[in-house]
Amino acid sequence: MIRTLWRLRDFRRLFSAYTITSVGDGLQPVALVFVVLEAGGSAADLGLVLAAGTIPTVALSLLGGVWADRFERRRLLAVSDLARGLCQALLAVFLLTGHATLWELVLLNVLYGVFRSVFVPSVSALVPQTVGDGDLQAANSLMGTVRNACYLAGAPLAGIIVALLDAGVVVALDGVSFFLSAACVLRMTVRSRPDSGAGRGSMLRDLRGGWQEVRSRRWLLAELLRSALELPLAVAPFFLLGPVVAQDRLGGAPAWAAISTAFLVGTLLGPVIAARYRPRRPMLVCTAIMYTGVLPPLLLGLTDWTAAIVAAELVKGCAVGFFGTVWSTLLQRHVPDEARGRVSAWDFTLTSGLTPVGYLLAAPLTAMFGTEALLVFGAAWVALGVTGQLCVRQVRTLRDGADEPATASAPETPVGEPVLVAQATEN
Repeated sequence: MIRTLWRLRDFRRLFSAYTITSVGDGLQPVALVFVVLEAGGSAADLGLVLAAGTIPTVALSLLGGVWADRFERRRLLAVSDLARGLCQALLAVFLLTGHATLWELVLLNVLYGVFRSVFVPSVSALVPQTVGDGDLQAANSLMGTVRNACYLAGAPLAGIIVALLDAGVVVALDGVSFFLSAACVLRMTVRSRPDSGAGRGSMLRDLRGGWQEVRSRRWLLAELLRSALELPLAVAPFFLLGPVVAQDRLGGAPAWAAISTAFLVGTLLGPVIAARYRPRRPMLVCTAIMYTGVLPPLLLGLTDWTAAIVAAELVKGCAVGFFGTVWSTLLQRHVPDEARGRVSAWDFTLTSGLTPVGYLLAAPLTAMFGTEALLVFGAAWVALGVTGQLCVRQVRTLRDGADEPATASAPETPVGEPVLVAQATEN
C-alpha cells in the first residue's frame, strides 16, 4: 500500500507537507503552555491564548471552505503554510529575545487561526486529486496514522526541547515546518480548480450551496448533528472532569496519563485497521462502533478500576481512528469535487464549534448535579445519539460507492514519472 501510494508524485508531496506540519502541530500546544506559564501568566491567560488560535479557525472555516471551492487548492495550502510560518517565526523572535507580551501572543495566535481556517477544508478536498479512487481509503489511513502519531509524540518531545533549550526554540521549529511544507506543496503538479458555480455568485450563495449538499445526504447530516451534540455534552465533560476524578479516586496524574495515552494509541491503530478493512455499508459499521463511546464515561463515573477505563479508552480510540479514515473517504467519494471544500468546512464547523461550549458548561453542571451524574449522563447521551443515527435509513443502507474493478487508473501522471495502475483496496 505505502509503496503504491509513494509512487504517486503529487500524493508523495502532499503527504510530506502534511506530515511536516503535523509534527509542528504536535509540538505547538505544549510550547504555548510553557510560554505563558514561564512568563508568569495565569490559567485565564493561558485559556485566552489557546482560544485565540482556536476560535478564528472554527469561525472562519466556512469561509475557508468557499475559497477551497473557488480557487486552486494547492495555492491556498501554500499561502496558509507560509502565513502560519511567518506568525510562528515572529513569535519565536519575540520569545527568544525576551520581548513577548500576552497581547502579542494573542494577536499572533489569532492570525495563525485565521490562516489555519483555509488549510482544514483545502487539504481534505485535495487528496482525491492526488490518488485514484480505489486508493482513497488507504491514503486517508496513512495520513491519519501519521497525524495521530505526531500528536502522540509531540507533547513529550516538546517538553524535552523546552527543558533542554527554550520554548521559543519549539515555536521556531514549528515555523520552519510550515516553510518546508509550503515548499512541498508548491512542487505539486495539480493545477485544477473546481469547475462549478462556486465563485459565480456571492459567498453567501456559495455557502448555502454547500449546506444544500449536506442536507441532500441524510447520512451526512445525521452524522454531523450527532457529533455536534455529542462532543459538547459527553466528550468535553469527560476530558474536563477526567483529571479531577483521577486526582480524587484513581491515584492522580499517572492514571489520567494512562487513560489519555490509551486513547491516542487507539487512534493510531484505527486507521491501520481501516487500511485493511473496507466495509460494504460503511456508515452502518462506523455508526455502530461509536457505541464504544458509552463505556469510558460510564466507568469513570461509577468505578475506580483504572485498568478498565484504560481498556475502554483504547477501544474507543480505535473506533474513532477507524471512523475518521472511513468518514474522510466517504466525503471524498460521495461529495462532488466542486463542493468538497464547503462540505468539509461544514463538517469541521458543526463538529468543532460547540465543543468549547461543553467546556464552559461542564463546571456549573457539575456543581448542580455532581461529577458522577454528569459522566453517566454523557454515557447515556452517546448511546441515545448513536441509536438515533442508526434510525436514519441512509445510514444503514449507504454503500461503499467504490464498485470499480480491482484495478483503477491513478490520476494523470506527469511526464517523467512511471505510469502506475492503482490497486483498489480489497473489502
